[in-house]
Amino acid sequence: MDRISTEKGRLDDKGSRRMSVLLSRYLDREFHLAQNVVNFKRKSLLATEWLSNDDNSNMHQFHTGSRSEGVSMLNSDIDIMYIDRLVTVLYPDQPITQNNQHKTILHIRGVDNCRPGFVALELCRGGKKCRRTLLYSLVEVGGKVFVSSDMFRERNRMQLKVGKVLSRSNGPSNTLDILSGIDTVVCFPCDNWPREADDWISRTRLHGWPSENLISKIRQKGCHLVPIGDKCYENTGLQWRLTFVTAERRLVHSLSHIQFQVYILLKYFLKQIQGTLKDTIGDADILCSYFMKTLIFFAVENSRHLFWQERNLFYCFWFCFNILIEWVLVGYCPNYFIPTNNMFQRKVHGQHQQKLLEILNKYHRMKWMCLSVGKYFPPIANSLFNAKTQAELQFSNVTQEIDFNMDIAVRSSCRKGTIDTRNPLKTMAKALHLMSKSQTQCDEVRSYCCAMEMLSQIAGNRVNQGNAEPVTGNKSRYTNIRKCKRWMIPWASLGTNMLYLATFYFLLGDFRKSLQMCEEVAKLASCFKNNVIHRSQEEKARYVQKYSGHGHTLLSRCKKEFIDILMFSKEEPWLCLPQLHSELSNCTHHIHIPPLPYALFLSFLCRHELGDTRRRDAALADLIVVKYDREQGGHRNRMLITFLEICYQTIGDTRRAARAYQDSQDALAAGNFP
Repeated sequence: MDRISTEKGRLDDKGSRRMSVLLSRYLDREFHLAQNVVNFKRKSLLATEWLSNDDNSNMHQFHTGSRSEGVSMLNSDIDIMYIDRLVTVLYPDQPITQNNQHKTILHIRGVDNCRPGFVALELCRGGKKCRRTLLYSLVEVGGKVFVSSDMFRERNRMQLKVGKVLSRSNGPSNTLDILSGIDTVVCFPCDNWPREADDWISRTRLHGWPSENLISKIRQKGCHLVPIGDKCYENTGLQWRLTFVTAERRLVHSLSHIQFQVYILLKYFLKQIQGTLKDTIGDADILCSYFMKTLIFFAVENSRHLFWQERNLFYCFWFCFNILIEWVLVGYCPNYFIPTNNMFQRKVHGQHQQKLLEILNKYHRMKWMCLSVGKYFPPIANSLFNAKTQAELQFSNVTQEIDFNMDIAVRSSCRKGTIDTRNPLKTMAKALHLMSKSQTQCDEVRSYCCAMEMLSQIAGNRVNQGNAEPVTGNKSRYTNIRKCKRWMIPWASLGTNMLYLATFYFLLGDFRKSLQMCEEVAKLASCFKNNVIHRSQEEKARYVQKYSGHGHTLLSRCKKEFIDILMFSKEEPWLCLPQLHSELSNCTHHIHIPPLPYALFLSFLCRHELGDTRRRDAALADLIVVKYDREQGGHRNRMLITFLEICYQTIGDTRRAARAYQDSQDALAAGNFP
């Protein structure tokens, strides 16, 4: 084993190359960065967008952030950009094409007192349809009408809520904290490449990245405008920022495996030092992940492709680290697309700049051991220089490791709610089309699960329609219900999804069948974890031993291991317990419930309806214990406290019901949302 000084962290060239190879394998194993796993995640996300974005829809979604890049960092937000297709943005001298004749047209206007990349949007003409958030954000200035970014962002924030608590502003986005954060931003499309970034198209590139073909594709997609002004200046209410998220996603997807690993290492290092930045400078976000993305883009563009090899992984990271220190030293971080925009201008100057430079230089002197700092993730260097870990990385069965990580990726892609659709029949047809074209078992299972989710949704809608129609006889009604139950079974056969079918049986009055399903799924539901990425080696070994060589297909493994948050839609209250309709009516779109508390709550209700007070009270006792569960407890999700309130009301314990209600309100105020 290579020995390393914790003071200097130095290795000779041979030792560093050897450890770089182990570091690459470690990242593949612990951060799920194996190329085929990353490719599947990216492909799955693109499929999700295609299924969600109907051609007739006026609002398309576009995923950004870590998940869109093919990696799920611990506690990373879900970042979604909603593109308003009723609007298009043009320069004043550009013609309005036939496709845009019916849309609202906004003209880009230059603004003073801001960095390059910020513009104003003047209303040229209204379209046949226009959203209220845009109409109520129009302001008149000097005889012209502009769109206020502040008003637009605030009105969108007011529409996004959980219960009685609204989302919070986070730059141009609005953040909704539901277990993991959801960042959403509504933006306007500009189909033409912005003139402010023309130099990016034509600048000299000595090493061929990005390729001319990729540059051409990026240029054709234009950019978007998001509602945020330049915070380096005052009076920014009319300013909008040009954003290049579509270009950035294409560029990240074009990185080689080693380049992508370096990018993740940079983001890992940033997360690990944010505590120090907070304590020393008072601002954990003085450096942000977007700077790391900018850093890797510049580093790859200005270096030879042969440099980026597995044996050079740490040197590649070190190359980027040195660039970052140089940027901090001069106080200038150029925007990748508009280099005249200094992204350090707002925060990295004066004493903050000097303190940040001292912090980075301290970690720079640590060499390899800079990967041992911080507590957000388990320190990489501490594990990497452990003899046992090195032996595992050198002699591990790579196929088994990838199989485990790929299974997690597939199960994550099958989670309910990833597809946003108002036409489940059309979406199911599209999913079946994907399944017919799939070339791998992973793609086939993901497409199958999506199609079965849509079939289950169709079944629920059919039941509701049957209840609303005039009664044509009990036989016809029961025939319809039996058919719908059969349609629900494939989706319900996926692990804890059985609780949806158990809910359906409860609503039909078949409490024994509902109870049976709750008991069947309770053990699996108890294994739910908010963090599905970082698993112990013992857990992985048990999984491999359980399924390897026993003839289990990927779909059969998913059925046995799939665990997910339950989601009930405000638009489908007939598929939700009536006891939760009050919560449902106060949410924006869905309520989210961990599986174990829900299974126990539904068991309690079934026992109560069956008159089994002894086992009913036992279910309540179990629910009280789960309130303090580290993964599914009330500190993470307010719905569990709401369950207790309903249970106490059901058994007539008004004192405890009142206490639970107060606890629920306190949790709501503290931000523990359902």
